[in-house]
Amino acid sequence: EPTYYVDALIGQNTVCTMKPDTLDAFMKEAAVTQTLPADPDEINSFFTELKNIEIDMDQIYEQLEEEGVEAFVNDYRITLNSIETRCKTIRNAASSLQTDLSGLFLQLDNDSVMRRIFSKDPTVWTYDTQFFLEIRNMLGWLDTYKITETVIQDYTTLRNELKKEKISNILLIGANEIIMAPKAISKTFVGDTDIALTTISLEDTESIESEKCTHDPRTTLFIAAGKSGSSPELCPNVENFYEQVQLLLGENTGNHFIALTEPGSALENKARSLGFRKVFYADTSMCGSFSALTAFGILPAILSGLDPDKINLKINEIMKSCSPSLAANKNEGAALGCFLAASVLSGRNNLTVLIDPPFESLGPWLEMLLAESTDGKITPVDLGSKPDHKVCEENSSFIYITFDKSHIAKAEEIMQKGHPIYLITTDNKYDLFSEFYRWEIA
Repeated sequence: EPTYYVDALIGQNTVCTMKPDTLDAFMKEAAVTQTLPADPDEINSFFTELKNIEIDMDQIYEQLEEEGVEAFVNDYRITLNSIETRCKTIRNAASSLQTDLSGLFLQLDNDSVMRRIFSKDPTVWTYDTQFFLEIRNMLGWLDTYKITETVIQDYTTLRNELKKEKISNILLIGANEIIMAPKAISKTFVGDTDIALTTISLEDTESIESEKCTHDPRTTLFIAAGKSGSSPELCPNVENFYEQVQLLLGENTGNHFIALTEPGSALENKARSLGFRKVFYADTSMCGSFSALTAFGILPAILSGLDPDKINLKINEIMKSCSPSLAANKNEGAALGCFLAASVLSGRNNLTVLIDPPFESLGPWLEMLLAESTDGKITPVDLGSKPDHKVCEENSSFIYITFDKSHIAKAEEIMQKGHPIYLITTDNKYDLFSEFYRWEIA
């Protein structure tokens, strides 16, 4: 009986260690009965009977102790050997980067790179003064926490209104760089939110046409999101949606539309002329994929029903882990950035990404972020969206974002071959917001 030993040692304020298979068997028992303390008379009678039949308990105790200690020592040695084997594998994989990571960490610290980035110092990238203002303006995403905390109440109020009005769908339309993060959010949390979030890219004309017929306007909120540069392409599509919805809803049409844009943009003017329900402003000091944790990403997330407190918790946690006060080798954003830099300097320009469910949809956003921020020096390959892609391992570095360890066998294989692989561990769907920030910092 696998639980015989455990069943006899159940008492208040006691702790019993057991092997995994014993624990599994114990958890399947229908009921747990307290067996300690036992009856003293019964205990004395039992040991007297053992003595009468010449069973030497002292000898048995000594034998059990010797065998038990030997078993623990053997398991300890097996554990140490396993750790050493893993360490050798990791060292071999790291050594395939010809550029020393520790040297890059030291360079970042000596040059105060992280502190300079957070102070929006353009000399991190160039000493040409004509670009200083542009660079500072593009680093507004570093103040993400200030943006989200100041407007979160407005977002939550609107979400509560939508729930009362039985809105069940949100349709977000915008440029590809704007909708990629919300798309990752919607796919990661599919089925977990009160309101389903769907995204449409301006570049995808086929989807624009099909989505017009898919959503019931009476239960749908339409969000037009874009910066000033995308307004000329966005406005005609938004107006077309509006006119089709108006055929069904009439004067109530404006109540089903909101805009998310920059102050004074053509989209704002169009939204106000058509009587949109709300116009929310997005910070102008953001660009492209770096807008994931700005209003462009946070507004649709909260309106769909995600918990703003959990979002903020994850953002604040990763911000502390990427603080410029930390040494580069302890800074999660800087460490990832150094790995990417070492890969490029070692001739491994292809970055192959393995991502466990439910974060597979993060891959396309990562591809866009790396493409626009490394000027083509890194070619990302998302194996989640391209499972049949033939990887040239000798020219690749690897990133594995773990959740349920779906790709652990592939990651082990890569490491055994001596290729560099960077592991990022997650255990909560809201870690998606942490990953947005970590990769923006890197």
